[in-house]
Amino acid sequence: MSGTFPANPLAGIFSEEGRLERYLAFEIELAEVEAGLGLIPEEAAKEIVRVATLETIDTEKLNADTERTGYPIAPMVRQLTAACRDDLGQFVHWGSTTQDVMDTAMVMQIRDALVHIESELKLLARDLGDLAERHRDTLMVARTFGGYALPFTFGAKAARWLASICRHIERLEQLRPRVLVGEFGGAVGTLASFGEHGAEVRKRLLARLELAEPIAVWHAARDTVSETACFLGLVTATLGKIGHDVATLCASDVGEVFEPVSGGRDASSTLPQKRNPVYSGRVVANARVVANHVSLVLDAARQDHERGPQGFIEKMIIPEIFILTGETLATTRHIAAGLRVDEERMRANLEASGGVIMAEAATMALSPYLGRLKAKDLVHDACERVDAETTDLASVLASIPQVAEHLGGEALARTMDPSNYLGTVGEEVDQVVARAREIAG
Repeated sequence: MSGTFPANPLAGIFSEEGRLERYLAFEIELAEVEAGLGLIPEEAAKEIVRVATLETIDTEKLNADTERTGYPIAPMVRQLTAACRDDLGQFVHWGSTTQDVMDTAMVMQIRDALVHIESELKLLARDLGDLAERHRDTLMVARTFGGYALPFTFGAKAARWLASICRHIERLEQLRPRVLVGEFGGAVGTLASFGEHGAEVRKRLLARLELAEPIAVWHAARDTVSETACFLGLVTATLGKIGHDVATLCASDVGEVFEPVSGGRDASSTLPQKRNPVYSGRVVANARVVANHVSLVLDAARQDHERGPQGFIEKMIIPEIFILTGETLATTRHIAAGLRVDEERMRANLEASGGVIMAEAATMALSPYLGRLKAKDLVHDACERVDAETTDLASVLASIPQVAEHLGGEALARTMDPSNYLGTVGEEVDQVVARAREIAG
């Protein structure tokens, strides 16, 4: 991925034009279904199809009227009605309600946006899979609470990022049947304005829009919208974790990885030597914003009775959550595809601990002979001496008779070799990479 980012297609899907296109598609399909059932004249449906285009709508007037009325559907319907010939415009929006149009259009936007999100997740999975496989055996420090813990590999770190991405791809597929459900119920969801034809109108309309039917009208039941927002919150939380890890590994006193070069001289406005991890910083910031937005969507789910004003929150927030998620995925892909790993610095940082990072390995090796707690205390005291005497743990342990009795020179050397204390991380990397290739292609 180059340093120039492509335009975010989600911005188009959630633009004013993208939203209006889907409103008009709803009105077109509704008119044709109703004409097919004899609820409105066939010529009225043809006229509605003719005028329901972006060119018909005066968007400046629509926006001004929306400011006054609160919602865009009634003003849009008035413009469509006025554009129809021979008084056929009276059949525009026949029996429907604002919420039907807005909810269904939003689901259409979500459907189209999730196609892009899925594609980006799979591309990221491939990039992370390559990174994990390439560094399967690259030794580094595992850090817990910021401190050295045990030997680790960079491949394992990347594989754990990747495992989360694999789960998000699975989550996306699982949520589609619940989320990609249209809305059509009339004023309070009873379809009373359609008489005995209501259920059939809904069935045919949503089939034409390629959406599933709801088992119940969801005007005031916003759990599927909330689930979508929470899903995007989970995705960006993972991306934020990746960004944070990369940013901290880029720090001058760590220096184990480097972001792709931005290609400019202005990483800092004043410090010529600085190469700030700006891509990772952007990812972390976006993830925090999305998390805050998700909480607002959950708040909006507490609707009043059959409908309340909380929908204004969704209208503002859902587009931004998607757009930010798309941007964050693209930026994370850029990082993963171009990340430069300094294997020598990783090994140097591992060795900088003076061997104390192998304290658990020494404890486990001595435990069969001394008992676990005695071995742990012995190794703990040895680690204290490493700091005090400016030496290394292997040398201190070798000088202790109890250790020398049970772990000779060669055995102690094997015990203190970080490459011999990696457990199952290699197999874990292989397993995650195989799974990613299975689901991401």
